[in-house]
Amino acid sequence: MKLKVQTMFIIGVSMILFLAFLMLVTRPLLIRDGDHLDRERLNLNMDMVENYFTSEKEQLNRLSMDWAIWDDSYEFIESNDNNYIERNLMDATFENLEIAYMLFYDQNNQYLNGEGIEPVDSELKQTVQNLVTDTKYQELPFLVHTTKGLALIDIENVYPSSGDGPSNGKMVMIRFIDKPFFKTLERDLSLELANFKHFTKTSSPARNIQVINNEELKGTFYLTEINGGDYVEISMTQHRDYFLQKLDSINNLFITFIVMILMIVLLIYILLDRLIVSRVTTLSVQLRDIQQSQDGTTRLGYSRKNKDEIYVLEQTVNDMMQSLEESHEEIKRLAYLDYLTALPNRFRLQRDFESYAQSSEQLGIMFMDLDGFKAINDIYGHAAGDSLLQAVASRLTTLMQNTPGMLARIGGDEFIILVQNQQQEELASFAQLITDTISEPYQIQGHDMQITSSLGISQLPKDGHLFYELLNHADTAMYTSKNSGKNKFTFYE
Repeated sequence: MKLKVQTMFIIGVSMILFLAFLMLVTRPLLIRDGDHLDRERLNLNMDMVENYFTSEKEQLNRLSMDWAIWDDSYEFIESNDNNYIERNLMDATFENLEIAYMLFYDQNNQYLNGEGIEPVDSELKQTVQNLVTDTKYQELPFLVHTTKGLALIDIENVYPSSGDGPSNGKMVMIRFIDKPFFKTLERDLSLELANFKHFTKTSSPARNIQVINNEELKGTFYLTEINGGDYVEISMTQHRDYFLQKLDSINNLFITFIVMILMIVLLIYILLDRLIVSRVTTLSVQLRDIQQSQDGTTRLGYSRKNKDEIYVLEQTVNDMMQSLEESHEEIKRLAYLDYLTALPNRFRLQRDFESYAQSSEQLGIMFMDLDGFKAINDIYGHAAGDSLLQAVASRLTTLMQNTPGMLARIGGDEFIILVQNQQQEELASFAQLITDTISEPYQIQGHDMQITSSLGISQLPKDGHLFYELLNHADTAMYTSKNSGKNKFTFYE
């Protein structure tokens, strides 16, 4: 056998073995990476749905408090005057507030009056009566399964608008979690839910992601109802875009390699064996090093400046790796970014909290909520509300330029400010500067607007060490500010 034929045979076999090695090693890695990205995206979508429910609870809670701390509601419980019902609880009221029922109870927890989209039947009365009687259910909105379906219920004590004096009764707001609710959720989040149902289980179920087929994943998560052992199961499907893209890329890459090998074998008749072998060997070593190091920033070095097939192969692999790295970085960035204000979101805040806590002898956590923001949305529309949130975020960002710490938006009109290494007096001065700055007038879409803020402040290590512990303390202090007149700040005690 001639030397050129032997060389061609040896190089051909070597290239085929190299191709097999490359595909056997990299194919599982790339497919696993695509599956991981799909699962990560599905987890983010499920987080978005859970956050949506949290937001709905917060909105219902704020709405209930607005109605409960109102002189007209307080006087209605005293007098049970039907003029209050006729003036305030019309059909349009329930439609605009997106609630189903509003019920009132006296200071002895006895049913007084109520109105809704339908007459209040005895079974619903009994369900709510049990919840009103049990005072532990009166802190936050909660999920409960009623005879009319799943509902969000909030129970608030009724006070005069001044907030002074004892409560003379309770007010209950009910919002049903029905098919129209989920349709709105799907539209707002641009998602599609596969199913939701109520069921009872003795142990707490865990979030689950399973593969349906090569094209779809199914994710299932659970919302806890107020009754122990009752849950709402929500499932959603997702197309395996990244997995299929990786699979398609691998197949195309395999075909590309086959073509390249045929071309290289033909060129062996003309090119020196030494040049071809050395270049292929260099390429193999680089790919193996990249695979072993798992370093996505490493790129192949070009063995020659001639734009031949091996050069194209090196460039193609580099472009593919660059594309994968950029996609992965973009997904990571979006996962920790608030889409409206471009500020860090709750996940970023939770992730970075430890580093701020470890690098600070003292850390102040400010929980800021805008007063009356719902009225802005109701009067001027959500677009104007979003613009106002962006303007507030801009002012806060300016204030933080010379202050060590972090600014984040965790949802709705709620902002969190971490301030490092400041005494309580300095925190108080900074909090006052924030309330003064936020209360200055805004020019939004041709309208003059003004809004105030209520702040709650907790401190590390004085008030705790854990993230959610400090966040809850600051939230509690914020509601103290809101209940004591708004446009002020309060330290957690």
